[in-house]
Amino acid sequence: MSPPYSDSTQPPEIIANSPYSALQIFAEWAHRGLAMTAGVLIVGTTLGAWVTHRNTPIVKWSATAALVLLPLQVILGGLTVTEDLQPTIVTTHLGVAILILLCLLTTCLVAYLRR
Repeated sequence: MSPPYSDSTQPPEIIANSPYSALQIFAEWAHRGLAMTAGVLIVGTTLGAWVTHRNTPIVKWSATAALVLLPLQVILGGLTVTEDLQPTIVTTHLGVAILILLCLLTTCLVAYLRR
């Protein structure tokens, strides 16, 4: 079965007909892959905080706060794409990312300082 395009150096039709460059499409998908990896690590951090720091509420709850913010961040990321980068959505997406980072930083620093 041959590819749907005639020349192997020609990009697939979906990229050729897109208003975005191949680099922009790659950057978007790379961002999604890294975000998914970060999400899995946030889940692991929260589980680890609850297992290893049972007696340190700030560690458990800051990790949990990051996990609770994660679905909101995913929804905002989707809206950022579907709503054509509306400034309010983009700014909120960045703000939630900063809150998640703050929660994770708190989790790690307190866990490290308490050992």
